[in-house]
Amino acid sequence: MQIIHNAISDSLNEQIILFIYDAVQRPQWANSQFHWALGLVRGVLGNVMSTNNMPPELRNKIIDELRPYLPSTRNIDVTLNVWPPTAALNWHNDEQHRFGATVYLNDNWDRDWGGLFLYEDKETDQMLGLIPQKNMLVLNDKEEWHAVTPIALGIEVPRLSIQIFGKNDEETN
Repeated sequence: MQIIHNAISDSLNEQIILFIYDAVQRPQWANSQFHWALGLVRGVLGNVMSTNNMPPELRNKIIDELRPYLPSTRNIDVTLNVWPPTAALNWHNDEQHRFGATVYLNDNWDRDWGGLFLYEDKETDQMLGLIPQKNMLVLNDKEEWHAVTPIALGIEVPRLSIQIFGKNDEETN
């Protein structure tokens, strides 16, 4: 698992957050309980709201700023996620993708709010955890097992993130 701090600029971060809060008012969001693989959400009480419906220039700007850190591929999916209370993600390893990556957007995230990123380091077999930090990129290009702990009730703001999946160039979807 690679962890890169300040992977995107503050100006892009702000642009994405403004888009999310504007877009959340429109019916363009998918619900994790209905659109994610059952194993990812089995037993999870909450739902993550996700959208890939964003202006192409925003999507391209995200990819352009992250490209130096991502493995080479022409086929990249970008999704914006809003994590309200009780949302979580079960253990998985992104094996169906060439890589998976997350960028955290919140200015501040308190560990008491949950939403911690847990992962098993393939080299040491240790389970490690990260508190989301603004503009931090977590890149999984080695199919390492990872999960997200449940978001706590009574949080001040939802957890916001960008999810990026790279596919093999021969894949179409």
